Amino acid sequence: MNQIEMTEKNWITTKAYQNASAITSEGSSKRLDNCVIDIPNVITLRDYIAEKERKENAFQLDGEDVSLYEDEKLSKVYVLPVLLPDGQQVKVIVNQKGQDMACVFEDEEGNISTFTLTPRMKKEITAVGIESKDIRVLDALYPETLNAFAEEISKDTLIPKTQEKAIEKINHKMPDAKVNVPNEEVKQEVEQNEEIPEEIRDKIATICSENPDCHIEDLKQIIYVRNPNSITDKIENTGLNYERGEVVCLRFKGKEISGNDRIMMLQGDRTIDKREYDADMSVLMDKEYPKEKIDNLEDKNMKISYTDLDNHTYISEIQREPRDLTLMQKQIMLKELETINQNEKKIWNSDLPIEDKAREMIKINNKRIEVFKKYGISVPNIELEIKADNDISKKVLEDNKNVDDDADGRDPRDPIEILNHR
Repeated sequence: MNQIEMTEKNWITTKAYQNASAITSEGSSKRLDNCVIDIPNVITLRDYIAEKERKENAFQLDGEDVSLYEDEKLSKVYVLPVLLPDGQQVKVIVNQKGQDMACVFEDEEGNISTFTLTPRMKKEITAVGIESKDIRVLDALYPETLNAFAEEISKDTLIPKTQEKAIEKINHKMPDAKVNVPNEEVKQEVEQNEEIPEEIRDKIATICSENPDCHIEDLKQIIYVRNPNSITDKIENTGLNYERGEVVCLRFKGKEISGNDRIMMLQGDRTIDKREYDADMSVLMDKEYPKEKIDNLEDKNMKISYTDLDNHTYISEIQREPRDLTLMQKQIMLKELETINQNEKKIWNSDLPIEDKAREMIKINNKRIEVFKKYGISVPNIELEIKADNDISKKVLEDNKNVDDDADGRDPRDPIEILNHR
């Protein structure tokens, strides 16, 4: 028996605290970061089975007497003794990434009383896409004992590689089972959709508006990964978590010397944008998922509003000349204008002298014009009002050099009074 070193025990325990959950005897799930792991007694599944085989004869594998603890694959799976918050003791079996696979309960004599796969493991086994109204059909894919579990790991059949393999396994146990195979869109763990949901469009718009080197025209691919484990099983330390749900992967055309595309992963309110994952994620997306070019989305009318120094609000539809804009490009542009509006409010609410506010107003309005030019849009009525407001601000700066601060009775149409009113 090859006992593992303490460093390896610490290593897998750290991963398990981050990625695994245990199942209680009542069937509820408990995150391991809320439990206590007996680190000195962490062992491999190979060694755990070896201990059990001392009490029993070696069981058969494909008709031959084979001791599973001789299988090298089982040395890459670990058994963690865990103390649950309510005092229950359970053995949690995890893979090399510290992700839970199964739980074992033992009786007072150390014999296995209960073996069960974790919900995460069951979802991974059925991710190939098999449906049936009879729950027993899916149960046929799950090993019922520790020995059967270990045997499937040894033979690399625990997770069916294809729907055909899954059906073959079901039919072996249930010859009369009725199995449904979903259509292509349903069965895939990843969807690729030209109709991007509004909340995702908003996130993309924010990303592109806040990252000068990230342009919407460079967006090549969007995929929706329902099961984050399909990424974390292949790429380590991404920070993705199964319990946080779906991952949206954005693929931008690469501009780095490496030539790799830039991959961003969105999960909940987290954005993972690290170049160390680009190469592996590009390979994964090319190999595992259909790759289609992002087409221009439906162009919808959008409007820009502008409130001038007299507090009059002007609204203009975004003109499609001199060039068309996609919906995403319009949203990104509106995000940039929203940021400019927020900066404008800060200036007005500040204690800056009136001449400094005038200078800042000119800068802010010039940025608005730059955005219009950047996206090639035409909003004539708003551009005229911006020009008029800039003229007022310039007049304030010019007059402020000659105006006596103690002067009273100014005309309310005076540029300084207009700025003060605002």
